[in-house]
Amino acid sequence: MQDEYGCFDTAFLDIESEFYKELILYSVFTPNDDGFNDDFRMEVVNQSYFRLDIFNRYGELVFRANDPNESWNGKLNNQENELPATTYFYIVDYQFNCDNKRRKAEGIVELIRP
Repeated sequence: MQDEYGCFDTAFLDIESEFYKELILYSVFTPNDDGFNDDFRMEVVNQSYFRLDIFNRYGELVFRANDPNESWNGKLNNQENELPATTYFYIVDYQFNCDNKRRKAEGIVELIRP
């Protein structure tokens, strides 16, 4: 850090926070095995709790994950039955390690089959 006279403060130190937290949401995926956007995932950093539920337009649960590293491949419960290309709804419930506040995010994801 530099003061108004151009002198540097040698006692100043940058420290990276251990409590970095972030949730990144995506809204479209194309499960066609081309190696690009083949699954629906959320990127979460430093979480202590995570649950993702995905529903079809009739409110039926089509996928659930308790691990943020698990992604949805566009099939019913990630099994053999491919679901139709349409809009799905998600609810993600999560908590970061650095606090005790549970958070919820809701939104839509578009499954596109080219």
